[in-house]
Amino acid sequence: MQRYSNNPILSPVDQNSWESFAAFNGSVVEDNSTTHLLYRAMSQNQRINGKELKLSVVGHAQSQDGFNFEKRELFLKPEEEWERYGLEDPRITKIDNEFFVFYTALSDFPPYPTAIKIGVANFKDFNSPIEKHLVTPFNSKAMVLFPKKINGKYVALLTANTDIPPSRIAMATFENKEEIWSQVYWRKWYQQLDQNALPLQRINSDQLEVGCVPLETEYGWLLIYAHIQHYYHQESRIFGIEAAMLDRDNPQKIIARYEKPLLVPSEKYEIEGIVQDVVFPSGSLIKNDNLFLYYGATDTTCCVASMPLKNLYKEMRTTAVTALKVDRSENNPILEPVQGHPFEEKAVLNPAAILNGENTHLLYTRLTKNYS
Repeated sequence: MQRYSNNPILSPVDQNSWESFAAFNGSVVEDNSTTHLLYRAMSQNQRINGKELKLSVVGHAQSQDGFNFEKRELFLKPEEEWERYGLEDPRITKIDNEFFVFYTALSDFPPYPTAIKIGVANFKDFNSPIEKHLVTPFNSKAMVLFPKKINGKYVALLTANTDIPPSRIAMATFENKEEIWSQVYWRKWYQQLDQNALPLQRINSDQLEVGCVPLETEYGWLLIYAHIQHYYHQESRIFGIEAAMLDRDNPQKIIARYEKPLLVPSEKYEIEGIVQDVVFPSGSLIKNDNLFLYYGATDTTCCVASMPLKNLYKEMRTTAVTALKVDRSENNPILEPVQGHPFEEKAVLNPAAILNGENTHLLYTRLTKNYS
């Protein structure tokens, strides 16, 4: 991708205490002739509820060309118990004449998995009242809403278990907007996480996270996401930005993907900063057949890069991968320990199976009662 020559497009501002430490991970939406950028802003150290921290909030800036942003303002700040220690990494969508901003909500500090969830703010326009809701009751981040309904339903992608690895990028569908923040809905959804996941994971030692709101193209939905290699080994961790094409009517199906990073840290502002060697996708637009990618650099600034869409299409390898749907037998378990059989009183497990004619033969591990 070609980086914008005047990167970073947004940097911390000393005069604004709420964004004096960092301004990064910007998400964009176009409304009439204005490009709105919502971004994660961080203050210098301050004391919140007796705890010392750099508070994250959501800032808002505007642009007429997508590069030069002004009118910066504090847009979302902690107001509810479930977000009292910060709001991080917003993603904004406009659908049916309403804006939805999903963000990471921190209910405690230092944050632990169950204190890291998703919140949403929805409003009619940038001057109207804002309504807030807690979305997920489980550990999660990075939720995006598709900018149009699919098969008559709202559709979203989110990253579940971001802090309880391995993370999973998964899809959720909603009959109405109120279902988006229904705790009953999400508890049931989470029980079927494997069935809701997109088949993007390559190895469990890597981390995946939803990056940008999907873009509608002539071939399907273009998803830009973060792929972090060797995530659990800081000295060898590599932040990369990848792309996949999702089926227009079934976004859980991957029809093509670009198997190399679109962007990895290489410029000084992507290497040196608060967190070194980081590029993280957070927003994207299509203009004049070009893809514009907005991303955070070193958790410090907002940047932008671009490329012709035809180049990306040319390099994406066509595939057809759908998340597997596995039906468990109603007769499970099919083999259990047998009291009175000394050789298998404790457990029967890990079977191998072969079909011989009409008969299925199992060879399995058996454990005696005194096995330890």
